[in-house]
Amino acid sequence: AVIGPLHSLKLDTIAQYMQSANKNGNRIPLLAPMATAAEIVRKYAGEKWFFELTDTDISQSEILLGQAIGSYAKSISLLISSSEEQKTFRDWLTFQATEYEISLKNLYIYDDSSQLTQMSERAFSESNDFIICIPQSYKDLPSILKAYKNHGKKIPILFGNSAHDRNILNYEDVEGIEGISIGASPENGFDIAYVAKFKEPPVAGEAQIYDAFLLAAFAQMHQWARDCRFTDTAINNVISSDTTLSETPAWEPISMSRIMKKILDGENFNIGGASGNLNIKSGNESVVSQTFYIHWKVIDKAFVQIEYISLNGSRRSVSTTASSNWVNKAITGATEKDSTANLIEYPPFKGNYALLIATSESWLNYRHQADILSIYNKLKSFGMEDSQIVLIIEDNLTENPMNPNPGTMIDFNGNSIYKDIHVDYRTSE
Repeated sequence: AVIGPLHSLKLDTIAQYMQSANKNGNRIPLLAPMATAAEIVRKYAGEKWFFELTDTDISQSEILLGQAIGSYAKSISLLISSSEEQKTFRDWLTFQATEYEISLKNLYIYDDSSQLTQMSERAFSESNDFIICIPQSYKDLPSILKAYKNHGKKIPILFGNSAHDRNILNYEDVEGIEGISIGASPENGFDIAYVAKFKEPPVAGEAQIYDAFLLAAFAQMHQWARDCRFTDTAINNVISSDTTLSETPAWEPISMSRIMKKILDGENFNIGGASGNLNIKSGNESVVSQTFYIHWKVIDKAFVQIEYISLNGSRRSVSTTASSNWVNKAITGATEKDSTANLIEYPPFKGNYALLIATSESWLNYRHQADILSIYNKLKSFGMEDSQIVLIIEDNLTENPMNPNPGTMIDFNGNSIYKDIHVDYRTSE
């Protein structure tokens, strides 16, 4: 199998070679994590060896417009590369803007670095309500940000996928910029585990790359267990299962072993990877049925995920410590050296009551009970008494045989959250 490349034009080059080779009976599958140009994906749609693990830029275009409308823009302008890779945005934004009843005021298209400087200066000097920026790559950002700063950063801007790259964090004037990119599902904990391991959130395409390796591994198991000759057939068998079945998470070790067992037992299943559900769209044998997008912002030289968005009707938002700290600093003028200066003062917790319920009891869902105990400790640190808190929790994990810290439970930082606990009811009761 081939995994990658990340970018649409490079994918097209590789896919052309593979198309010729596969006509000769090679049957080598291509797993594309984030090559999202609609024209290129459409070119290979239906090929049994081609698998695109994220939706095309048509969806991202719609989400970018939705964010502009949510910012009360009366019209939008587009600063974009002339590259074939960005053609989907150029073709679709006008049509979608009409559907949303918002006008596309100006179109700034650049071919090279000199034109980029010229178009950026024009975009930020002219009268625009809101600018969506789709650079060719993150390397174009210094010119855009310089022009943005030169004209006082007065116009709201929003970047697409190509800007969500760690390299931009080293650029000047990057603080406060925001954008939309493909990401992990907010429902499966992948982002949380990633931050715990690497101390920073994933950037565009990392969840999809992870899922590409997952599918390749599951396909290998399927070939071995079912005596299946071709890897592309194995991948299709693994991800084109019955969508009426409940989704089985697949990205973490315990979940992977569950999928492996289903493959060995000849069962059907419905895979949920790091990026979301990995089934293929009905009638289209190439693109996954669901993609999650994140709304990110650069705060204190780091990416902060402030919202998750999906076009399938599931929309979730998150609030992080980093974004809360940034808001405090922006409102009060407090600096990192004086983080307590002029912060909002809340009244003491008097007459408040809390009902805390941990909704599961298994070791696999350790986080459910751990989350509740963290909140319990936080409330008590605010001065709430046990008489004000009703705690419903099974309280069965401290002595669980799998617990590497017998007698206690810990948070991500290794701190004990199991101290002075008063349990009112157990969930089994």
